[in-house]
Amino acid sequence: LPSSLVRSLTAILPHCVSAADAQTESEEDAFERAAALWSGGTAEAAALREAQEEVGLDPGLVTLLGRMPPHETVTGYTVTPILAHIGSRFEPVAEQGEVDEVFRVPLAQLTDLDRYRVERRMWRGQWRRYYAVPWGPYYIWGATARMLHGLAERLA
Repeated sequence: LPSSLVRSLTAILPHCVSAADAQTESEEDAFERAAALWSGGTAEAAALREAQEEVGLDPGLVTLLGRMPPHETVTGYTVTPILAHIGSRFEPVAEQGEVDEVFRVPLAQLTDLDRYRVERRMWRGQWRRYYAVPWGPYYIWGATARMLHGLAERLA
């Protein structure tokens, strides 16, 4: 990406948790739900629809910058990260019933490789290693952190 775009990139990480399943919906469940909602079209169109539905992002405020390589989750879902610039001040509004909270993370936090750590958990009888990037009281981990780590590597 051109350095001018990187400097102006607004990093908004809408980490959406289903209000109905706030204690039980995993990141993988959210990906499955998003995949079920996407009935064709491009990954970019799906990302814009989801952002509009879940946090009220007007697609007219968005300039698409490109795609990162697809990411396969441990449960077999393929996620295509979409990079975009949000052109003006955007105040997210969490869709009640779908999103409990939206938080912002400075781009500098997400692009600093030293902020990431590798952790491990037992999953289906095996130890799995994964990236995590804490931010205040928030814990960004798993597929989301791995995709963000990939972005940070590309910008380093």
